[in-house]
Amino acid sequence: MSGIALPPAPARYAIRSLGDDVLPLLDLLIGDDGRSLSEAIETPIEFKRMTDGAQVVADYNSVGFSRTVHPVHFLRGNLKERAG
Repeated sequence: MSGIALPPAPARYAIRSLGDDVLPLLDLLIGDDGRSLSEAIETPIEFKRMTDGAQVVADYNSVGFSRTVHPVHFLRGNLKERAG
């Protein structure tokens, strides 16, 4: 349990010292070709493209702004019609 109590900087150094070697615990998960067994077994998933509105909502929910358009962009046409 003493390893859990490490401050952040020493913990990072301890992790870095492990290097890129595969740990023995994970040897069972690596196939002969070097790919993980999950990569060899799982089929790729094709996700549907998000709508522009859904992308803006996801951006605002995750980072608080969107690089694309402001959410009011999607309401402007309706607002202009109502204004007359």
